[in-house]
Amino acid sequence: DGGTSGCLVFAFDSPMCALLQSSMRDSARKVYLAHVRGDASWICDKVVDRAIKDDKGIVRTALTRFRCVASCDDDLPERSSLIVAEPSTGRYHQIRKHLNGLAHPILGDSKHGDSRVNRWWRAERGMRHLGLHCAELHLDIEGVGQIDVRCPVRADLISVWCELPWWEEACAALPQLRADADMAASDLALEAAAQDHSERAA
Repeated sequence: DGGTSGCLVFAFDSPMCALLQSSMRDSARKVYLAHVRGDASWICDKVVDRAIKDDKGIVRTALTRFRCVASCDDDLPERSSLIVAEPSTGRYHQIRKHLNGLAHPILGDSKHGDSRVNRWWRAERGMRHLGLHCAELHLDIEGVGQIDVRCPVRADLISVWCELPWWEEACAALPQLRADADMAASDLALEAAAQDHSERAA
């Protein structure tokens, strides 16, 4: 999914590629963070088992487990929620489609989301990209062993989250988010300083 940030796995040769594909298909655990529209606090531990079309148009089984970790009421302009999604299958736009089916489309999703809502977040909060991040990837690769990786939430996304009413609730559920936010603030400060230096030099 080109719009999703986060963990990425790749191989440098065909044998390792085959092992990775096998692990991704049979035993991988993938953990995503999805910033969605509306108050999704009702999603405590929900499994969506709904077949969807893959990238070739073939209908295949698709299963995703969802858990809302932070949310704010629908009467607020920033009405949104942070959801942890764990797909057991890897279908085309699976998380996007399943969340849209729950009436909580991912913010910034131009294909399965709400264009009017996306425009508000872009204009009022500067959110210009898809609110979906692959935070963790756990693989058991034959002959290699267990690989566990985590990717900090990208700066442009977590800088939006820090300003939302549910930020403290999200940090209580996922403490690593604070470190991600600190790292993002540092990165943005360096970027701004570099830009300022470039402009002065010009």
